[in-house]
Amino acid sequence: MISKKNNKKLRRYQKTKSVNYKSLPLNNELKSIVQAKHTMIQSGPLPDPQTLEQYNSIVPDAAERIIKMAEEQAKNRQSIDIIKIKTIRFSQIFGVIAAFIISMTAMIGGFILILTGHSVSGWISILSGVSPLIAVFIGDYNKNKH
Repeated sequence: MISKKNNKKLRRYQKTKSVNYKSLPLNNELKSIVQAKHTMIQSGPLPDPQTLEQYNSIVPDAAERIIKMAEEQAKNRQSIDIIKIKTIRFSQIFGVIAAFIISMTAMIGGFILILTGHSVSGWISILSGVSPLIAVFIGDYNKNKH
């Protein structure tokens, strides 16, 4: 168990970026705990060269297989990204076409209602067909403005 005094010292030194643990004014109990801590952080699809070398010493050609696996995974990820981009593009185009068809149907229906003597219903239909388009254009204008 670490004493309260040593615990305060340890917290104070943990806040600093780099510490020479041998120069800390701690007793041997705490120094052995601090010296035992070792952290290695590795990021990326491939391990570092030393680890690849260790894999090769255990299993022949392991490093080559690991590199090949990382290359195949990268190709797979790129093909998935391409499919996502094409799907998003299709959805956007389809959405614009569908919105145009719905708006035009509402406006044509409104004109037909006006011509048949239902002017209030006709104007409501025309405005309900035009208002989403106006809202989209205003929204795009505001996005581009900022």
